[in-house]
Amino acid sequence: MVTIFSAGCATQNKFVAQDKSPFQFGEAYYHEWTAGIQGGGSGINLFIPASSEKDNLKLHGVYFQNQMVVLQQDTREPGLYVGRFRTDKNPIGKDQADMIMDIDPAKEAQNEVPQKNEDFPFDLTKSEAVVSYKVDQKMHYIKLDKIKKMPNMDMPMIAPNGGNDSKQ
Repeated sequence: MVTIFSAGCATQNKFVAQDKSPFQFGEAYYHEWTAGIQGGGSGINLFIPASSEKDNLKLHGVYFQNQMVVLQQDTREPGLYVGRFRTDKNPIGKDQADMIMDIDPAKEAQNEVPQKNEDFPFDLTKSEAVVSYKVDQKMHYIKLDKIKKMPNMDMPMIAPNGGNDSKQ
């Protein structure tokens, strides 16, 4: 199901439902991924098949699971948009240094609890997203629901030399 909104002034956070969308949507889906090495990162990739009869009309961003990212159009499949979200399951760099990982749950309990993004403009379930696009300098929003969760993608560790550890 698709619900369409438009917004006048971004500061008022008022969204008005509309009857028509210039996009036709396929079945959106996402999968979570985790790098195979500690500190290698983790995230969610959201895939949204969408097309429009107007060639100059493109999806802009997506709000999903309390985050917002700019959508990228897949270079191999022009009708597929991808949103790439970071998660904190396998943090990178300084984020990793701030997290306590220990066999003792009491030590891990000292980690800071992630805070909900209070500025997030939509109340969505885990299987809902809102995508944005512009028409005549006016931002419009489309709510997608029943987004399927696909199996997780665990990325195995690959050696820096391309995975060839054999000595010759």
